[in-house]
Amino acid sequence: MRRRLTVQLAAVLMSVLLFSGCAALSGLLPDFACPCRADRFPHQASDLAPDPALVFGTLDNGFSYVLMENRRPEDRVYMHLVTDAGSFHETDDQQGLAHFLEHMLFCGSTHFPPGELIRYFQEIGMRFGNDANARTGFFRTIYDLHLPAGDEQTLREGLVVMTDYAEGALLLPEEIDREREVILAEKRTRDSVAYRTFTATLAFEMEGARIVDRLPIGIEPVIQAADRETLKNFYDAWYRPERLVLVVAGDMDTAAAEALVREAFGAMESRTPAMPVPDYGRVAHQGEKAFYHFEKEAGGTEVTIETMVQAEEPPDSKARVRERFIRDTAFWILDNRLDDLAETASPPFTSASTAAGRAFEQIDYAHVSATCPPETWQTALTAIEQELRRALAYGFTAAEVEQARREMLKALEIEVRQSPTRESGGLAGRIIHSLAAGRVLQSPEQVQDLLAPVAQRFTPAMLHKALKAAWAPNNRLVLVTGNADLTQVGAPPEDHILSIMAQSRTQKVARPDEREIPVFPYLPVPEAQGREVRQVYIDDLDIHQVDFENGVRLNIRKTDFEKDQVMARVGFGDGESSEPVDKPALAEFSAAVINESGFEKMTNDELRRALAGATADFSFAVTQERFELRGGCASDEVELLFQLFYTFFKDFGCGSDARQRSLEQLALHYKQMGHTIDGAMARFGYRFFAGGDSRFGMPPDYESFVAVSVEDMRAWVDDALAGSPPEISVVGDLDVDQVVAVAARYFGAMVFEADSSGPEGRQGMPLFPVGESLTLQVPTAIEKARVQVAWPTDDCWNIYANRRLSVLADILTDRMRTTIREETGQSYSQYAYHEAYCAYPGYGALHAVVNVAPGEAETVVDQVRAIAADILENGVSEDEVTRAVDPTLTHIREMVKQNRYWMGSVLVGSREHPERLAWARTLTDDYASIAPEEVTALARQYLLDDRGAAVVIIPESF
Repeated sequence: MRRRLTVQLAAVLMSVLLFSGCAALSGLLPDFACPCRADRFPHQASDLAPDPALVFGTLDNGFSYVLMENRRPEDRVYMHLVTDAGSFHETDDQQGLAHFLEHMLFCGSTHFPPGELIRYFQEIGMRFGNDANARTGFFRTIYDLHLPAGDEQTLREGLVVMTDYAEGALLLPEEIDREREVILAEKRTRDSVAYRTFTATLAFEMEGARIVDRLPIGIEPVIQAADRETLKNFYDAWYRPERLVLVVAGDMDTAAAEALVREAFGAMESRTPAMPVPDYGRVAHQGEKAFYHFEKEAGGTEVTIETMVQAEEPPDSKARVRERFIRDTAFWILDNRLDDLAETASPPFTSASTAAGRAFEQIDYAHVSATCPPETWQTALTAIEQELRRALAYGFTAAEVEQARREMLKALEIEVRQSPTRESGGLAGRIIHSLAAGRVLQSPEQVQDLLAPVAQRFTPAMLHKALKAAWAPNNRLVLVTGNADLTQVGAPPEDHILSIMAQSRTQKVARPDEREIPVFPYLPVPEAQGREVRQVYIDDLDIHQVDFENGVRLNIRKTDFEKDQVMARVGFGDGESSEPVDKPALAEFSAAVINESGFEKMTNDELRRALAGATADFSFAVTQERFELRGGCASDEVELLFQLFYTFFKDFGCGSDARQRSLEQLALHYKQMGHTIDGAMARFGYRFFAGGDSRFGMPPDYESFVAVSVEDMRAWVDDALAGSPPEISVVGDLDVDQVVAVAARYFGAMVFEADSSGPEGRQGMPLFPVGESLTLQVPTAIEKARVQVAWPTDDCWNIYANRRLSVLADILTDRMRTTIREETGQSYSQYAYHEAYCAYPGYGALHAVVNVAPGEAETVVDQVRAIAADILENGVSEDEVTRAVDPTLTHIREMVKQNRYWMGSVLVGSREHPERLAWARTLTDDYASIAPEEVTALARQYLLDDRGAAVVIIPESF
């Protein structure tokens, strides 16, 4: 119920631990945010000491590295080569070469001939895309390897790949010609309303800066003309030792790893003289300026007020960290105010946010933005202008500051308590971003020592001063983007926007009211204590099962995977499978409205303020098989989490105001979906593959939600709450006896009906449309299409078949990659997956998905079918099975040491289906035993051409 608060708080703390900014200036595409700086080790010019676990080094040739030993997850090492070369460094006739070069480094290098690198990744237990990938931004290109082990041999092999990236590109002409088609397909895939809005907004916000004309994807004339000479010139000019940093974090010996890094990169030399770094340009906004960008196909409208200043970044320091912490806390309070407005009976916008920081290397910014329907953009703009002006004029209340103090102190404490089980992948990302932003990466203990005293001294005046400083620059940029059509207002749209701002300023704003902090829990603790009738300890799985006299089942697994973290789920009823035929939006809408409602006697806003300083959080979900309360907390808050669950059972909220707010949000979402191929798939495609069953995908039309009343939702959930006793599962760093006692107190004595038949009118079983096809046309100017071919399989309960079908899906993915992407260049994105359903006996499907150009959709359907036919005729090879299974085994070794695996795959549902426990016992050995003939047999059983079905989604113009 408090999820937005959790996200906000995480963002504030992350800005402290890493850096400020890290968002495109108007909430735009994150791919283009967080550009890196050229600084190597920021602590060298700072009074801040870095995390003592970090090992820094620079070789004689200028090559640098940062290493960090970390044991979570075991036997995994995250290796990244960060290159100070991106689209910013391109000349006019090189636009797109940085990204093109990134592609080419996977297409042949000194030690890996064309086609061999991805095979190599698979052979050592890595998945291309998940464990090996790369990305190009304005200022950096980053290459990622997630190694399956940290021994000397694996590290050495990973460094061979990295040295090939740094200096071993072959850049073969035939590979360049082939890959350019893939890049053009990627360019097509990236095209969207959001991307078009981003590029237009960037040109306004960053006018005068070089990056405006340097989008990483590049321009088609350069991509078409790129050859070996042009790519090699860029490669040699910018892939130089002094512009490279290797970041390695994971389960390894750092001393041994350091020696290997020095050995691998010590002899690297620059291949050409250094190029001067291009001039950044000058961004110099003055006064108030408006920007308008119309996108007919957008789902809604975004209004933004922001300020931007180009400035040199001083070295990081204790003072700077404190300043950012105070500033970000002030913005956090303002964020909470905007959330409160969004939860009112007649909200001025559907959502809003505010932030401050640094972006694009040299830009300090602050912004407040809101999303709304197009017809209410003036109301939304007025609301954020006045709320910002209120905060700037009057600051914050004592209660708001006290809430912030409690939240920040708790967040700092939790970071320290959870630090022993931080994951290496996240740590590697923090290292990269800290270098990018010129920030000193400190340990959670160091951050707490520095900032906890600051939080203790928070005052309204301190936070008010920080907010005013962030908004002090003498410019205001006012942006309206999306589907609000301002061309008919009788004045230039920009003038009209500024007139709305001027009108808003004529209205006085009042000082914010002081509000008391509500008290939770507000229900009395149950007097009766539940009686245990059965307690079983399953030794080999380390699982405790407790049954109470009233039928409630409690599953517990104590773990040390995530320090000071507990997750829990309460499952009840039949969930989406019990959705009535005449209410096809009931499941989707109930989850949205109930989560928006809070409790009957306490709103989300009141709950947020009551739980300030606590981490306990939960949400309501409707799955195919059950309703679920999903929550998490720190280890010392288990009782608080159960109090939240208990309050839901006794007093869950489902209000008309929440329904109306949810309808407004869904209206925006449906406008967007009406113009996208993914939206068409969600509304029509998934339902087609289920024979029209309304429990699959999203309802086709918005009116389905309008037809669902609060009474419908409340009756549906009330029936489930009163019905069969729930199953409660708890996993994490916990005390077993305490969990049993708390469950007994809050759930063990509840009264439930022996069974509940639920509402009348439930649907039957989904039916796969054997041999059928569906073509959908979408009204959009975005020229891309989606092909989805599927074959019927079976439900989830034959685990032997399902595991082998997942391997078959991986093999199908790999064959589509080599055929549709690498051989023909028709697609940038293609994958296959197997989905077996537990709620619907006999129903499952294996899907193949390809994003293509509209004119090639039908051809690609035939290609996918031809790939499947070849598997039918010739089977799969032992090599293919090995390259599919080994990465899966790597993933399993990591997965079984995560709380979410034990929760979602083992404990939840194990009361009704104890076979889930047996699945956990056989998981590794069964996958390791999968043989080619087993996969081939299942392929020949299911991948029959006359049994398949296809969905093709194209723009209306094709």
